Amino acid sequence: MTNEFLQYGGAMSEAIPARPMKNASNGAGSRGSAKARRLRTHASDWRPLSQGSAPRPPNLLILGASGQVAKAFLLRLQERRAEFGRLVLLDRDSRVLEDSWLDHQLLNYEFLQCGLFLPEDTAFYRRLLASRGIDAVLDLTDLNTLPVLEATDGAGVSYINTALNDSRRGVAEVLAAIHPNRKHPRRAAHIISSGMNPGVVNIWVWEAFQTYGAPKEIIHFEYDTSSPADGWRPMVTWSRQEFLTESVWERTGLVADGELRLLPGNALEHGQDMTSILAPVLPLARYPKGLLVLHEENVKLGQKLGASSKYLYAIHPRTMEYLERTWRERGRVGIEDLELGDNTSIPLTGSDTIGVCLNYPERSVYYLHSLDNAGISGTNATCAQVAVGAEAALNTLLVEPLAPRLYFASDLYDTAYRDFVMRHLRVDHVLLEKEKLSARPGHWQPGGRGLNPARRPEPRSARTTTCKIKT
Repeated sequence: MTNEFLQYGGAMSEAIPARPMKNASNGAGSRGSAKARRLRTHASDWRPLSQGSAPRPPNLLILGASGQVAKAFLLRLQERRAEFGRLVLLDRDSRVLEDSWLDHQLLNYEFLQCGLFLPEDTAFYRRLLASRGIDAVLDLTDLNTLPVLEATDGAGVSYINTALNDSRRGVAEVLAAIHPNRKHPRRAAHIISSGMNPGVVNIWVWEAFQTYGAPKEIIHFEYDTSSPADGWRPMVTWSRQEFLTESVWERTGLVADGELRLLPGNALEHGQDMTSILAPVLPLARYPKGLLVLHEENVKLGQKLGASSKYLYAIHPRTMEYLERTWRERGRVGIEDLELGDNTSIPLTGSDTIGVCLNYPERSVYYLHSLDNAGISGTNATCAQVAVGAEAALNTLLVEPLAPRLYFASDLYDTAYRDFVMRHLRVDHVLLEKEKLSARPGHWQPGGRGLNPARRPEPRSARTTTCKIKT
């Protein structure tokens, strides 16, 4: 199969020589602290992308451009398209060309239809980066992360993704391989694992750490009640492959007092009631059972702060029951067992609530954000949240003179990354003060409803609610 090139609003660029398609998938402190100065060591030697050596706006390549997260990101990019030069979209699937929610003329992109399989396609990929003068790559695929990162860095181009992918190793193994070496010099600055969780949530945890100190326990949580508006069917709102990888196909675990502990079995076999976590901040008639998932952010942050840490992920209760029954009866769950709810071809009800609870001897500290599917257009709540983290990373590369190395979100707390996250998502900050003698009822209302990635709201600061509970 040959590569296909389409461009909106401009002349056709020179084509890259075609090569055979591979059978691969392109899915989906204070600001002036000492740490901030270290990140900008020899800042005069480095320039943000917006002040690159070439007298032009930076050029951007998006991998997996027909996926759901890419669509949510492109809706946001429409509002700042003028800040970039050439925009190149790559995917083996051409769905993005027919997407009626996107303003194709405004985006003014070049589309390259082809698969990408690295490291085999490294030479082709490097030619693509060079011929288009690419300055940053946003990887929204389910391709293995490290080969794409290494090929991008080898070309001296910055790399961003929203999660670590590896078809042969679990998340704990991949983190153990790259996190300790993230400060090693590279040819460009790269930001990885920058979605909602991991990504935005890392900033919330570090905000609490800066304010209250190291916690005894960190509980990351998510409750996605999304369901088809025309009646329940088993579905998820993001990559089915990645959902099943972390919940069914891989072993699960948690962090106990800063030490990783792998458990026998998968997340589906380690369901936990979430009443005690959600009840203080989310009034519900019935509380769900959550999957105990081994996630990047709870591993990194638990180890870094020497705390116990776990991630509980709840989906629609009927879908949870369906998955448990399927696992018991067949001993496996496949991609074909779930639909992908995009909130466009399949309109959705429900919402996605993502948060973190940090437990201290004298208090519990919550940060959370909730988004209704009914309040957004062109994408679903989950992908809209992830797109904020992706844009935060890109914005940071645009404005910060970062040294050429690898960054996770929590490495960027003292940069524009933190400010972008806090400005573009409504965050509820809830303090539960523990008292033995008296109790004062607190008041909490769900925040963040109605965020539309195509119509960005005015910046709003975090809201703090304080209440006291008896112990």
